[in-house]
Order: sequence, then structure tokens, then C-alpha cells
Amino acid sequence: MAVVVLGVYAAARLGASFFLATDRTVSAFLVDLGGLIVATAIALPWFTLSLAVARQRHAGFERSWAESQGSFVAMAIAASAFWLVVVFGVVYALGIPSLIVLVLFGLFGFAVANERLTGLRSLRHAYRVGRGQRTLIAAVALLLLIANGAIASALGSGPVLVLVALPLLVMSTGFSMSTGAHLYLLLLGAQSPPE
Repeated sequence: MAVVVLGVYAAARLGASFFLATDRTVSAFLVDLGGLIVATAIALPWFTLSLAVARQRHAGFERSWAESQGSFVAMAIAASAFWLVVVFGVVYALGIPSLIVLVLFGLFGFAVANERLTGLRSLRHAYRVGRGQRTLIAAVALLLLIANGAIASALGSGPVLVLVALPLLVMSTGFSMSTGAHLYLLLLGAQSPPE
């Protein structure tokens, strides 16, 4: 799943780079944004699978795909709102709004996969789940961003580093997805009243 999601975004990133090289910033912004939205939407079965594995339930791609049916539009709507602010924040505001949005709403994919909420409701649910735990979310997000960013930065450094970095990036995004699922369930459990 990681290869497909990363491949979709990489294709969009290449297109955005072409537009940036020809001074078409708005086109680059739109292509980059579109790639993030589509990659996030098609990652919905991966979010579902990660939650199942975190719960130690029997899981497989076919089952995750079947459970994800009917929620792809919700994921695309939530991803559109989320990534619009993140990309805009990176491009035009030094990334500060992006970091804030990541901490406040970054678990929205798990909210769509777990709760089957409509697009914007999943953002609100992710916000509520993280209430009171923003420092933990920020620390985990920062560690994952540094690890994934360090690996991704090697992709433009020559063919040998690309051959090493690609499998590492696939593994680190899988680890990030698993970490996100465990964090989401931990925070969700902290929100639940004791039985």
C-alpha cells in the first residue's frame, strides 16, 4: 500500500516540480495539492488496516478495502481541507500554520477509517480526540517528520542513495502509519469514560 500511495504523490510532486521550473507557481500548488488529496484518499484502506493491526485483529488488504468502501469521498473531502491549509502554510507562511494544523487535525484519516464520519466531521473528531494531548501529538509528529524527511531528502541525491532511500521510505511510512494508529487508539481510549 505504501508503494502505491507514495507513487501517486511522487507523480504529482514531479508534475509540480515541472511547473515550478517554468515559473507557474499556481499550477504547481494545485498539482501538489491534488496529489496529496488523491494519495490520502486512496490510503483509506491502509488507515483501516493499521487500526485493525493496532487492535490485534485479523486484517488483510481485501478486508480493509471492503471496510473502506463508501468512505473514499469523506476521506477526499477531509484531505482537501487538511492539505489545503498545510500546503498553503508551507508555501506562503513559513510552515507555521501547517505545523499547527498537523497537531490539531493530523489524525483525521484514522477518524474516517474508524468512525466512518463524513469529511469535515472527521476533522472535528480528530480535534476532539487530541484535546489535552497536543504535546504528545506534536512530539510524535515531529519525530516522524524528521525521520521521514531525512530519508526523503536523500531521494534527490543520486541513484545509489535513491536505491537505498526508497525502501527505507516505504518502511518508515509504514512505521508512521502504525504509530499513528496506535496513537489514535490511545487517545480515543483516554477520551472514553471508564466502564
